[in-house]
Amino acid sequence: MNSTTIRLKPTAFRKKMLMVNDLLPGILLLLSGLESLDGGESAHAQFAYLNIAAGIAVIAAFLYEVRRGNNASHKIVSWFDVIAGMVLIVEALNRHHAGRIFQPALLYFIIGLFTIVRGLFHARFPSPRRLVLTDKGFDLRSNPFKRLQMKWEDVDSVDLQGVILSIKSRGGKVYTFNLSRVENRGEVVEGMRYVSR
Repeated sequence: MNSTTIRLKPTAFRKKMLMVNDLLPGILLLLSGLESLDGGESAHAQFAYLNIAAGIAVIAAFLYEVRRGNNASHKIVSWFDVIAGMVLIVEALNRHHAGRIFQPALLYFIIGLFTIVRGLFHARFPSPRRLVLTDKGFDLRSNPFKRLQMKWEDVDSVDLQGVILSIKSRGGKVYTFNLSRVENRGEVVEGMRYVSR
């Protein structure tokens, strides 16, 4: 049984918007660290320096990814994720309260560790947005919450109109997927048409 996986690549604009979304916490960390130092809170100076360092690291990673073009989808390490994980760990240190039973900082710490591991092993994690084509059918996941699995014998037609992918079943039901945020939507449709013949 042959299997082909087509990763649904986000558009360049979507990649940049996701990066800007991750840049904002870095700027806030930098500003809060500078404000803490300016406010004269000497008891928590180490956290102010950690915030400043984490904020600078996020901004540097953002600039590195922007200059690089972030078009290397097969890069081995996602430095932006590694830095974002470090920022989450710094935030966990800021939120830690000794003597309390419930520690929200633990959640920040766990998510930070997971984000670092995901960044370091970026190339090995499968993309949640993908199309898997086999001899018997396909599995299309356009986002983590929308998935369609069908056998080829149940598919009547596959069509792309603008950015909307329509898959019509032999029973007459039409499944639609909005591919406006997918850069390689033509490859997705051609892959499905080729295999479904």
